[in-house]
Amino acid sequence: MKLSTFMLSFGIMASVNGAYDNINANPVTGVLSSLSTYNGLLYSAFDAGDASDALTGVEPQSPPNAAIATLRNDLISIGSLTLDPFGTISADRSGGTSAFALEQFSFGCGLALDQREASPPTSCVVTVTGFDGRGNQAPAQTFSYAPTDPTLALMVTVRPVGAGYAALVNVTFAIGVTGTGVPATTALFLDNLITCNYS
Repeated sequence: MKLSTFMLSFGIMASVNGAYDNINANPVTGVLSSLSTYNGLLYSAFDAGDASDALTGVEPQSPPNAAIATLRNDLISIGSLTLDPFGTISADRSGGTSAFALEQFSFGCGLALDQREASPPTSCVVTVTGFDGRGNQAPAQTFSYAPTDPTLALMVTVRPVGAGYAALVNVTFAIGVTGTGVPATTALFLDNLITCNYS
């Protein structure tokens, strides 16, 4: 992989796994814990909670918790692509993370219920768009989720490819607007978000 001058100006820290399991989320009452800063990254529009109740939902790769987002923003357009942004993850510069490489993550989608927990799984197409410190956009990457069971389904693990995802200052997760689904009724679940944080 060719490294940019921008990327070479950072020191490298160890790989970090965002499993969200050390966050207190109450599976009995359904109360979600707001994610703000976690593992050197800032989470905008994400909560943490149990994504399944062992009978219904999207089963996290490392139970019990997942990062959970639902539609909270207006439509945005990137080129010819129109997206409903669900959440953004950014480098926590005040906490010492200048940029990060997005190495992999697991995700699934469910129907957005009141507490967004134990949501029945549903198909979705997620678009990931990253930006570096100079404002350059990495090529948008699209990943599909098709649950294998209508009641309880596992997440899928994906890896963004390309040097554009090696030195990000933020990345947005969005659900593409299609004629087959309404993003406003969809919850996005993330787990095991693996990054390499630069200091």
